[in-house]
Amino acid sequence: MQPARADVVRNSIEAFSRGDFDAALNAFDPDIEWEVSRDLVPDGMTYRGHEGVREFWAGWHQLFHPFRLEIEECTPVGTDSVRVVTRAHGRGAGSGVPVESPRFVQTFEFRSERVVAVRLHAGRRH
Repeated sequence: MQPARADVVRNSIEAFSRGDFDAALNAFDPDIEWEVSRDLVPDGMTYRGHEGVREFWAGWHQLFHPFRLEIEECTPVGTDSVRVVTRAHGRGAGSGVPVESPRFVQTFEFRSERVVAVRLHAGRRH
């Protein structure tokens, strides 16, 4: 029996927060599209494939250590997506100053049992 999609998303985010990128990518399609909206970060762009996602993640883990995501809400949307409201927490890698992001939304899109796209954008709980 396959785990629920919300559980797949939670497991991936928890693995990412531990710095275990292999486990975080486990349910991701090799051709995944990881889109970061410019309303979230000014240099937002789309990353492709596992290597592209690793590149994006590694950048954040280099800037903030430790770096973790806090899940505030994880909700299935229709039959093929999961919407996650998160906040990032960490400490500046050079300064050690605590950092907490505003809420942002990640939408995980599934095809069969694989995550084929993740879209990040600014957002708040309504």
